[in-house]
Amino acid sequence: MIYVYAITEASGLALPDVETGRLEVIQVEALAAVCTRRAAGRLEPTAEEVWRHELVVEALMRDRATLPARFGTTFGEEGRLRE
Repeated sequence: MIYVYAITEASGLALPDVETGRLEVIQVEALAAVCTRRAAGRLEPTAEEVWRHELVVEALMRDRATLPARFGTTFGEEGRLRE
């Protein structure tokens, strides 16, 4: 599954170096979703997971316009995210 942390401008800036696994960008025109790929399944809202989400969002906000995604926002496939 694709877990989305935030939507940002498609700026070409390097992604922040945070301990969350491999961040990637899925770009659609002038926007980009910053996300990770995870095993399918339910994401539990543990303190660790919520703080991980916050860490990524705060790191993105340091150098680009950022619209945070709600915790737990996922897509089963990239095509659905692009829509």
